[in-house]
Amino acid sequence: MSTARSRPLVLQNYPSLHPVLDELLSDEFELTTSPSPDAESLITVGTGAVAIIARGPATLPRGVLERLDTVRFVVAPGSGTDNIDLDAATELGIAVVNNAGVAPQPVAEYVIGAIVAGLKRFREADLALRAGAGWDQRDWSLRGREAAHRTLGIIGYGHIGRDVARRARAGLDMNVVISDPVAAPADIERAGMTVVTLAELLERSDVITVHVPATPKTRHLIGRAEIAVMRPDALLINTSRGEVVHQAALTDALRAGRLGGAVLDVLDPEPADLSDPILDLPNVLATPHLAGMTDEGMDRLCRATAAKVLALSRGERPDRTVNDIEWPPGRAVALGWPLGKD
Repeated sequence: MSTARSRPLVLQNYPSLHPVLDELLSDEFELTTSPSPDAESLITVGTGAVAIIARGPATLPRGVLERLDTVRFVVAPGSGTDNIDLDAATELGIAVVNNAGVAPQPVAEYVIGAIVAGLKRFREADLALRAGAGWDQRDWSLRGREAAHRTLGIIGYGHIGRDVARRARAGLDMNVVISDPVAAPADIERAGMTVVTLAELLERSDVITVHVPATPKTRHLIGRAEIAVMRPDALLINTSRGEVVHQAALTDALRAGRLGGAVLDVLDPEPADLSDPILDLPNVLATPHLAGMTDEGMDRLCRATAAKVLALSRGERPDRTVNDIEWPPGRAVALGWPLGKD
């Protein structure tokens, strides 16, 4: 076994390290974490690193990737890579890979729970009880709705969207409509669901759940115009990225009673501004981006992340890279790759 000093350095860009990563990687790599997600801390701690395990919300902008000039590849533990400057990584010859589809179950379970909690108005009833409304089962102002036979609109039919659809149909007896410009309509229809345009989905759905990546094209995908055509009692669930929904427009609609409620695991920006008025609304249930954070899910993601770090260090080509980069990646070849060949 090599000494700690001779082992290649792997940086995690967030001030926490899951013990599974240490268990699986420490024999071959020296692992370090940044005490702060800011750029200078990342550069100071990560100097000499061969790879970065890149968790959000800490970012990897061009300036950091340029300064960390020994990094050959970046691995995102989950599916999201909006915290990484992909164009810069491509230009610098750095491969970026993620773990899309490794752990959809925790998020899908969260969405199912959100459907029930939102339709049953758990947050509003809890707040009313704690505020002294009393134990009055005759208070019809807090009556909920059943999920069965209602229409669930799923925006984005990737790994998580598919899992949500399966669970909602089998477990809640919901009708499901899908909007996804790249999904195969025939496959969706064979599964007993309907493909619709985004506009149709927004108009028809009792519950809408968003499962798209954050890109320039999806920023404010759900904007003022889209919110305006939703049913006035609709429930919006967002577990994707905060910037996909126009937060101010959503706040206005919820406050004015033009929308039934929202369950939000993501906000814009993150970390959230705790004085944001959306957090004061009784018909909004918000959580701090933890839909995927289960013991089992994190274990799967960390094991998949470790496997990718090990495979890439040996020169193995991944099934796909997030960024459009020639293979083998230029910086890795220039610096020595597979590791140990420099």
